[in-house]
Amino acid sequence: MKRTTTVDELKKRGKNPNDPAVQKAYKVYNNTSELKKELIKAENTWDVYSAAPYSSQDKRNELEFYLCGWLQYYDEIIRSYGVDHKIHFEWSDTEVVVYIFPAPGRTPLSPLTGPPSTTSDPKSPTAPPPPYP
Repeated sequence: MKRTTTVDELKKRGKNPNDPAVQKAYKVYNNTSELKKELIKAENTWDVYSAAPYSSQDKRNELEFYLCGWLQYYDEIIRSYGVDHKIHFEWSDTEVVVYIFPAPGRTPLSPLTGPPSTTSDPKSPTAPPPPYP
């Protein structure tokens, strides 16, 4: 899983885009328009959340860190590095749109899966055989 960013954003934070640790954690784009051209498409929309509970930058960071951690766990543990997603957050005053690339179901390595309640619960046991006479 890679968090998306631009060269300018990294420089503002004092990070070098050529640093191997930065390259492992981030997908770095030259500019915002390049980032948006690849990611901000309807098919890449993962979910939309209300921005009301995330009025401060600290609260926004908490949501972003939570979703990045979940996606990283999915990519590394569940999918055993079979797919490496990119995640991007578009904040407005009313909502945050979360984009992931590749979107689920868009590649053979990123299949559509059902909700956990239909895939993780064990099947009901079969009924016992009738008693012998």
